[in-house]
Amino acid sequence: MSLKILCIDATILRDDRLTGVERYIIELIKAFGKIENEFKIYVLLNKRYTKFRSQINFGDPIYSPTTYRIINDQIWIPYITLKLKADLVHFPVFGAPVFCQTPAVLTIHDATPWKFPETISKGMRLYYKPLYKQSVKRAKHIITVSNSSKNDLIAALNIPTNKITTIYEAVDRDFFNIDNLHHLSPLDLNLKYLLSVGTLEPRKNVKILLEAYAILKSKYKIPHKLVFTGRKGWIDNLKVDESLKEDIIFTGFIPDENLPSVYNNAAVYVFPSLYEGFGFPILEAFALKVPVVSSDTSSLPEIGGNGCLYANSGSAAEFAEQIYSILKDNGLRNMLVDNGNKILQNFSWTKCGLETLQVYRNILN
Repeated sequence: MSLKILCIDATILRDDRLTGVERYIIELIKAFGKIENEFKIYVLLNKRYTKFRSQINFGDPIYSPTTYRIINDQIWIPYITLKLKADLVHFPVFGAPVFCQTPAVLTIHDATPWKFPETISKGMRLYYKPLYKQSVKRAKHIITVSNSSKNDLIAALNIPTNKITTIYEAVDRDFFNIDNLHHLSPLDLNLKYLLSVGTLEPRKNVKILLEAYAILKSKYKIPHKLVFTGRKGWIDNLKVDESLKEDIIFTGFIPDENLPSVYNNAAVYVFPSLYEGFGFPILEAFALKVPVVSSDTSSLPEIGGNGCLYANSGSAAEFAEQIYSILKDNGLRNMLVDNGNKILQNFSWTKCGLETLQVYRNILN
C-alpha cells in the first residue's frame, strides 16, 4: 500500500514570534515524528525564516518562495499541494485557500473573530475572517482545542457536530521543567513578581490587570513588580499610572529558551484574558509550579480546573483579591501548585498527535 501524502501548512512560523498557534504547529509536527504512521508528510515553510526549522525535525520541508501572505495562501499553497499530489492538507492556523483543490483539515483555535470582533486585527477582520466561512464549508473536518471553542464555533459558523473534533493541546514537559532550567531569566529582579505572558492585544484584557495591580499596591501594599512578557500587538490606549511606572515592566518579546526561568521566578501568574480557545500559559505555569489567577471565561476553567483561582474578567477588584489571597497564604499556594501538577498529567502532545492522525485516517479511509 502506497503512503498517503500529507501537507502541513507551517508558513506562519517567523523568527520574531512564538505565540500559542506557532507552538501548536511545532509540537504537533514533533509529535508526528515520534508516532509510527502511514503518511508521507511535507511541511510547508517560509524560506525567509529559519529559527524553528531545527525544532521541526520530522517531515520533508518545502519552502514557499514568497513572504506575502495572500500570495502564499491563495496561489503557492494550492499549486504546491497539487504538484505534490497531496491526499490531504492540514491548515493548523488559518482557513484554506479559496481555490485549493486538495481535501483540507482546518484547526480553528477559537471563535474570537465572531464573539469579540472588536478585538481582532485589521488583517483578521478583512482577510482571514471572510476566508473562514467558505473554508469551513469545503473542509473535510475541523479540529479545535477545547469543548468551549467547539460549542462557540458550532454556533458561530453553523458547523455540524459530526464535522468538528476537540483535541487538546499540551506543553513540552521537557522544556517547561523546573529541574532543567538552562537559561537564566533576563529579568534582573530581587523581588518576586506578578507575571502575564502573551501578545499585547485587546483580548488579553491588560487594562483590568493594570487596575488590579493599582489596587494591590494601594490597598495591600504588596512589594511585587508586575511583568508583561510578549510582543506588542494591536493594543491601543494602554495607559499606566504615573506612580506605578517604575514597578511595571514591559519586556517585549523574550526568546523561548528564557521563558521557563521567567515563569519560575514569578510569585503568581495572572491570566485576565477575555477569551481563549485553550490557554497555554496556564499549563506552562503549572509545569513550573507557579500558582495561577485566571479569568473565569471561555475555555480557561475547562483547562485550569481546580489548579487556578478565578475572577470575573471585568472586575479588577476580584483579580486583586484572588492574587493577594495567594501572596498571603502559602497553604493555598501549595494546594494550587499540587492541583496544577495533577491536571498537567491529562495533557500530552503525543496524545494530541495520535488523535490528529486519527482524524486524517477517518477522512482518507
